[in-house]
Amino acid sequence: MKVPYLKTPEGKYIRLEKARDLTKLIKKRIVDKNGNIKTVYVRVDEDINIKRSLEIDKRRWFLNENNNDIQELSKFMRYQNIEYCCISNDGKKSFFKKVGHKNGVNFLNAELDKIYNVKLFVHNHPEGHSFSLDDLSMFLFKNIKEMRIVSRIKNFKIDYILKLSKEVPEEIKNEICIRYNNSKLSAESLDILNSSHFAMLSVADEYYQYIRYEFYKH
Repeated sequence: MKVPYLKTPEGKYIRLEKARDLTKLIKKRIVDKNGNIKTVYVRVDEDINIKRSLEIDKRRWFLNENNNDIQELSKFMRYQNIEYCCISNDGKKSFFKKVGHKNGVNFLNAELDKIYNVKLFVHNHPEGHSFSLDDLSMFLFKNIKEMRIVSRIKNFKIDYILKLSKEVPEEIKNEICIRYNNSKLSAESLDILNSSHFAMLSVADEYYQYIRYEFYKH
């Protein structure tokens, strides 16, 4: 005798008797085989496995060679729990993307070469903080014209933006990074929330002729 199964919207099969208690079904967002994000219902006891497969599917969708619209990629990155990044030479379409981990994205030397002198570099910060020292260093030493962070804090969308006003001399690049690090340490010693934002405001004010720092909460 065949055991009756129920096929859930995300393509998983569960025993029909297990699916009868609909109160055990919870709402989840998944990525289907075509790369579309949609809402489905899954069992609570399958939630851990769904989360694991969802992270894999998210990465596949993000890295899909057909998904290169900067606006769509930015919208996706804003709500992720690990870091993603994409770069563009026209501000509209990405020609390089990479998936990182919770604390950053690691690049090979060949990948860093692609970043040099690009028009736009976009990434997300899951914790909602502003540019790190590594971000600032990459922005300056790779001569990136604009770097963005898309993030969120509670119910608010957060955008941090760094723009290059003009080419920065090498000695000034090092000076900016040192000033940023000192400002961040000072903010942390005073228990100032989002110390990276405090530090960026400080260096952008001092080196306004070279860099512009913008912050949007919406």
